[in-house]
Amino acid sequence: HIGGDGKPDGVDNGKLILEIGPGPGALTRSLLTRQAAGVLGVEIDPRFNSYLEQIHQQTGGKFHWANADIMSSDEYTLIKEHFPSLIARMEGEEGNEVGAQKGGRVSNEFEEEEYD
Repeated sequence: HIGGDGKPDGVDNGKLILEIGPGPGALTRSLLTRQAAGVLGVEIDPRFNSYLEQIHQQTGGKFHWANADIMSSDEYTLIKEHFPSLIARMEGEEGNEVGAQKGGRVSNEFEEEEYD
């Protein structure tokens, strides 16, 4: 979720966008223009790795991706692997693990937003 908190574009507001199935990255590039700490793509098909690696290199670490099946993945673990500083910061603010339990879904900390 990218909140309308009034910060200029590119400001790290502590939010992370989780993109399911980024493919070659067409939507990914648009998501990277939003106010967020980063974008994590979860792509099951390794044929898109070269595209996703190119985006990763161009964004200075704002975009990461994992080859995984989101239906059998633990979002908290994926986020912690790819954005450890975001998790550490959130745990420091909350004083505990970010509402996640091992094997659980990170739904209470991350809001959803629909795009037209």
